[in-house]
Amino acid sequence: MEIMLSGFVLFIGVHLFPSLPGTKDGLTQKLGTRGYKGLFALASLIGMIVIVMGMGRVEWTLLWVAPVWGRALTLSAMPFVIVLLCAAHMPCNIKRIIRHPMLWAVVLWSMLHLTANGDLASTILFGGFALFSIIMMILINRRDPKPEVVKVPWFKDVIVLALGGFIYMGILHSHQYFTGVPIT
Repeated sequence: MEIMLSGFVLFIGVHLFPSLPGTKDGLTQKLGTRGYKGLFALASLIGMIVIVMGMGRVEWTLLWVAPVWGRALTLSAMPFVIVLLCAAHMPCNIKRIIRHPMLWAVVLWSMLHLTANGDLASTILFGGFALFSIIMMILINRRDPKPEVVKVPWFKDVIVLALGGFIYMGILHSHQYFTGVPIT
């Protein structure tokens, strides 16, 4: 459990770090924008790898029996999560409808995985990610006014949807290899 929690703390810490006064600006001045983003991405990736490694080593402790339909719900709703993740990083009209598509993707991903898993480690991990994302949305909404998102041509939405579907299929076929958990 300690390894998983260490990865979680690292991942969350990396994402909280920029909100500390002067930290992001100071590192950006030293490393440049690309250097800062690279370091941010690398530290996030390391945190995620440590989480996955830790999850594979956690002693399984049942808290509740997940409903039979939990896996089916997760399988059918995960494409929306992936589309939201793509939308967060690409120009599309989804951002005009949904503020914080990345954070909403994490909340949805977390809640779906909580539905499909009834063990202690999953509850801590997915519950922690959901709680963190909700708190971040509240803090961002208080701090920043809603940005105006420009309408883009519809074909950009099609690209986001197609890319989301493609990535989902890749995750579907590789989930067991990078998480150790078979989907079916």
